[in-house]
Amino acid sequence: MLEILHITDVHLLGDPARRLLNVNTRESLASVLQQAIGEGVPDAIVTSGDLTQDGEPEAYEAFIAAVRQVFDGPLLCTPGNHDLIGPMITAGLPMAPLRLGEW
Repeated sequence: MLEILHITDVHLLGDPARRLLNVNTRESLASVLQQAIGEGVPDAIVTSGDLTQDGEPEAYEAFIAAVRQVFDGPLLCTPGNHDLIGPMITAGLPMAPLRLGEW
């Protein structure tokens, strides 16, 4: 059986010191990843929508760096209404469909 970690609505900001609704979203993402990976390494990670709050290139770079710090397996990133495709591509976020075994 495949195990997929689904992460959504990260809302990262370009400036690491900025907060969204009084939350440091970079710290929040790091905590989520640490907790999830600590429970077991998934076969893939799928992220859906709103990886950033404002579509800032630095936020996408921070996202991929945070994920790759703890997981080097298959990753799929899908944009949400706060995301911008150009910066996602430039940051190297994988958006091609995943094929995992028979799934």
